[in-house]
Amino acid sequence: MCHGFAALAASFALVCRTNAERRSAPFFGRLRELGYLFQLETLLSTRGDEWAMLQDTQGVVQMIERVQLMMLPANEDAPDGVALRGGAHMPVLCFAPRELGFRDAARASAAGLKPGVMLRVRPILLSQGINEEQSVANLMQTHTAEQTALNERALAQLSEFQA
Repeated sequence: MCHGFAALAASFALVCRTNAERRSAPFFGRLRELGYLFQLETLLSTRGDEWAMLQDTQGVVQMIERVQLMMLPANEDAPDGVALRGGAHMPVLCFAPRELGFRDAARASAAGLKPGVMLRVRPILLSQGINEEQSVANLMQTHTAEQTALNERALAQLSEFQA
């Protein structure tokens, strides 16, 4: 779970920095409206130990669905740039404005990222095993229906996000 939160925090910060540099108000407007699309891809096969790793990854994605993102108000700070608040059932990753590419909360607010506003995370996991283990899994139909369902669910989520 910790690696999933760290990957989410790093991804979100990088995307925000990039869009802050570009002064992309439309991006921050969509972020408020739709949430943050956090796409994960795996090349794990559906056979042997890799199947267990894929199931672990699915579990992390389910945990990340509960996470919300927030930029801290001007009167609050995160000593390391990012802080984890809330409980296990509703974790909130809180970011200092500078961590997201803004000098301060006022500049972030002017760009469309309002301090204190909770942002939804929309994690999407796609999987496509590409090694000989997956070839055997396809031949033996080992968990291939589960992989298909996982990818169909991801496609439906992407379609919902795009609509």
